Amino acid sequence: MPETPLSHRLPKRVLPLWEGRAVLILAGLGLTLVMVVLLLYPPLLVQQADLRLYDHLLAGRISPPQSGVPILVGIDEESLKA
Repeated sequence: MPETPLSHRLPKRVLPLWEGRAVLILAGLGLTLVMVVLLLYPPLLVQQADLRLYDHLLAGRISPPQSGVPILVGIDEESLKA
């Protein structure tokens, strides 16, 4: 049996969905590639915005109350070698 073209096998209402399919795939691959490059090599502006947002989030965090008890830490040579 000879193979019929795609336009004869699909209903008429599905055919408009197939038009421009290559353009959509290329656009999706292009956007994905751009996002991967931006993820691997973020611009300085994006890095600075990210760090400022992180600083802003940390500034709003409630710190635990500090105690008035002094803490003594002893470090000996054996601990430094480990």
